[in-house]
Amino acid sequence: MGLESVTNIDDLVVTNPIKTDLRSKGDDHLRNIKIALATLLENVPGVKDGTPGELTIATGAIVPTAAMHYVDTQGDAASDDLDTITATNMYTGGFLWLRAQHTDRTVILRHQTGNITSLKGDITLDNTDKWVLLWYDGTDYHVMHTVNSKVFDTQYTEVGNVGADEDDLMSFTIPVNVFDKDGKVIRITASGKFAHTGVKQLSLKLHFGATSIELYNVNTGDAGDWWVEVIIIRTGSNTQQFKTLFYRDNLSNDTLTQAGIVVEDTAATETDSGTIIVKFTGEHVGGSTNDLVTQALMIVEELN
Repeated sequence: MGLESVTNIDDLVVTNPIKTDLRSKGDDHLRNIKIALATLLENVPGVKDGTPGELTIATGAIVPTAAMHYVDTQGDAASDDLDTITATNMYTGGFLWLRAQHTDRTVILRHQTGNITSLKGDITLDNTDKWVLLWYDGTDYHVMHTVNSKVFDTQYTEVGNVGADEDDLMSFTIPVNVFDKDGKVIRITASGKFAHTGVKQLSLKLHFGATSIELYNVNTGDAGDWWVEVIIIRTGSNTQQFKTLFYRDNLSNDTLTQAGIVVEDTAATETDSGTIIVKFTGEHVGGSTNDLVTQALMIVEELN
């Protein structure tokens, strides 16, 4: 009788069933096909519902059983190296998605220590928003893509200054250890409007920890909209550099002129292992409430 034992798709024998097989064995052949397809599709992301299973690193290795997994460190260590992905359940040409199981336990995929190869070198999965996609060539797993961007915070409630003092418009506390290595990048985007029609001083500032820069200062009526993008890069231990691009337009004709573009290059020395408060403030010496407003947007993102 031509009935094979099937686990994977390549276990199917194309010449089965043979013509002498009994009709009553037809259900066995159909069952083999279903087993092979189920095993194959287990390794295709998005085909099956369910939560990716957790794998725990054991002596630098994991054994995937599906196409998507959360990976935890051995013994819940703060950090652990992943050197080898054992391909017992993976076919040549298959894809594998991996993500850290916990934000407080870091998984590091080591380049060419075992059977993992990455053009970017070692890949660090240090929060649950970072994913890595790998492709299996029959021997090694190759890093094809990493998803690193993380949106820490989005604020969209309109907030204005109150009276004459410097007021916090929008703020966010960057968590500890975000700037854990040189080259780490945070982007902050915000927008708002000026309703300034008087002759008193109006000031918009950006504060990054103890460092502050004045984005805009005007003494005469200057109503309009503003938008700012800030890129903050760790350049060394407890050392950051941030570039600020500030735009403003004229409310009366909704145009942007070169005079309304300000670029700042500023150094900071915040402690990498501590929290860092980022905020925008507004002040109107004349005391007019809501002369300066953050309007419906502040986004804080981790880019790598």
